[in-house]
Amino acid sequence: MENYFNITHSEISDLHRLLNSVTEGTATLDLNEFSTKCENYLRFLNKVYKEWFPRSKPYTDFYITDCLFTYELETKTWVNINLISLIKSVKRTQDIILKNSINNQTVPNGELLFFKEVVFDSIEFLNLGYECMTGIKSENGTHRRRNIKSHEIFNTSKRFLRKEFYVDDIVTMPSSIFFIRQAIEIRLKNAFGIVSIRDKDGKFKKITGENFLNLVDENSPDIEFPIKKSIVRKIHSWTNYYIHGGSINYSWHIEWAHYMLQPLFNSGEVKNVGWHISGSIRMKKSYYNDIENRIKGLFNNEEGLQIIRMNYPEAIIIEN
Repeated sequence: MENYFNITHSEISDLHRLLNSVTEGTATLDLNEFSTKCENYLRFLNKVYKEWFPRSKPYTDFYITDCLFTYELETKTWVNINLISLIKSVKRTQDIILKNSINNQTVPNGELLFFKEVVFDSIEFLNLGYECMTGIKSENGTHRRRNIKSHEIFNTSKRFLRKEFYVDDIVTMPSSIFFIRQAIEIRLKNAFGIVSIRDKDGKFKKITGENFLNLVDENSPDIEFPIKKSIVRKIHSWTNYYIHGGSINYSWHIEWAHYMLQPLFNSGEVKNVGWHISGSIRMKKSYYNDIENRIKGLFNNEEGLQIIRMNYPEAIIIEN
C-alpha cells in the first residue's frame, strides 16, 4: 500500500492554497481553476479509497449515517466510512459552489470557508487513516487541535450575542452542532403543538429530545414523518457527545448531519393545502389530539399535569 502522506499530496495542497487565497481576498475565484483542482482532489480521494478498500461495495446514505455517528466502530470500518462520507460531502460542496458560479451568482464566502476546513481536515484524516490501515506512521505533522477549552466556548457565546464572527475562531464551526440538537427538539416540539408542560403547581416539566421522538409512531398510518426516526435519533445522540465532551469533529460530519436532516425541515407544496413551511410532517387530527395522552404516559399519568398547546403547530393536521 503506497504511502502518499509523508508530505501533503499536491492534489490536496493545491486546492487548499487556492481556497485560502480566495477566502483571504488575495485572489478571485476562477471557475476553471477551481473545477480542475477540485476534480484532481476528488480523483485522488477516490484512488486512495480504491487502494485501501478494493472490495468495498456501495453503501446507502442511511448505512453511512448509522456508522458515521457511531463511536464504537472497528478501526478499518471507521476509516472506510469516513473516507466515503468525505468524498460524498466534497462532491456536494463542489456542486453548490459550481452551481452558483455557473449561474453568475456570488459564491457565498461561507461555503468556500467551509470547503477549506474540509480540505484541511482531510489531511489529518488521511494521515491517520494510513496509520490505521498499515500500522506505519505517516510522519506528516499536519493536524488540528481537537479539544475545546471552556473559556473559548464562553467567549464564542459572547461573540455570537454581538454578531462578531471570526473566521479563524476554532469554536465557531463546531458550535453549529448545538443548533442541530436544538433544531431537532424544537422541530418535534412544535410539530406536536407543544408550548410547555407544567405540573399541577404550574412549574415547568422537562421533556427530552428522546421523549419527543417517542411521540413519533412510524408504524402508524396516521402520521407522515419524512425521515427514518433512527437517523434522527442517531444524529441527536451524536450532538450530545460533542456538547458534553467538547471535541471537534471532522467538518464533513456536520455537513453530513445537515444533509440527512434536511427533509425534516423542507417546505413546499402540500396537496389540498398549498405551500407550507412546515409541511414535511403531516398527521391526522386524531393523532395530533392524542399527543396529550401520550405525553401524560411519559410522566406516568402524573396528577394535574398541564400541557399547553399551540394554536398553529408546525405540521399539517389532516381531518380524519
